[in-house]
Amino acid sequence: MGLRSSISVVVIAALLAGCSEPKLNAASETELKVSIQEVKDSLDPSKQQQFNSAIVTIMGSGMDLGAVMRGEQSAEDITQGMLARLDGKTADEVIAKSERIIREREARQREQALQEIKELEEKKAAAAAAQSDLEKFQVTKSRLYKRDDGFMKKPIIELSVVNATDKAVSRVFFEGVVASPGRSVPWVEDTFNYSIPGGIEPGESADWALAPNMFSAWATEVPADAILTLKAYKLEGPGYELPEKSFSDNDKERLDTLKSRYPG
Repeated sequence: MGLRSSISVVVIAALLAGCSEPKLNAASETELKVSIQEVKDSLDPSKQQQFNSAIVTIMGSGMDLGAVMRGEQSAEDITQGMLARLDGKTADEVIAKSERIIREREARQREQALQEIKELEEKKAAAAAAQSDLEKFQVTKSRLYKRDDGFMKKPIIELSVVNATDKAVSRVFFEGVVASPGRSVPWVEDTFNYSIPGGIEPGESADWALAPNMFSAWATEVPADAILTLKAYKLEGPGYELPEKSFSDNDKERLDTLKSRYPG
């Protein structure tokens, strides 16, 4: 090789070296901070914000809040992991790594969301089935009146029930409304429960006259045209409670939100 060729090789090598992309130096936090600025300054303004966001994503990707709370991950662990993830990387490599982290995070979030959707759908179906079973415990007659025991008038809830479920019931929880025809606001809205002596078996019926607390809402004076409507909202029996789980308004809102974000 002649002298001219040797000089050409040296010049080309020097030019290539000068054109190499700047890389992050994460030997320490201080050096990383300096090199981040150097790499950022080498970028077009349009790419600088993308680089900044990528740095933030990578810095936060190594922290496990649960592990921190359990004392399994220290601040030193988080710092060292961050330095290792950034050391020696160019701007393009930083951005590519950030995009990969985001894709993986979104994939995990989607998987978790689909699992939660499945669980909420199952809970909704179970609640609907439970409601259907509850409706089989029928209140065929109900009445609220006052009985004079010689000292003062006590409220009495008189009702007839039929257990058309396939389970023995030992305690029943009722929600009741006392309202007059044509009035939009009820006189009484309250709940009560009754522990049934000996229970009530499937297919059996019963008539009860129950005396609620004389200082409860059931002692409210109501007009003669007021009608009491009762509905069972929970049943208990040997080894079971119906419904075991309810599907609340919060559950419905959560399910609707997840399904709108992760359809199918």
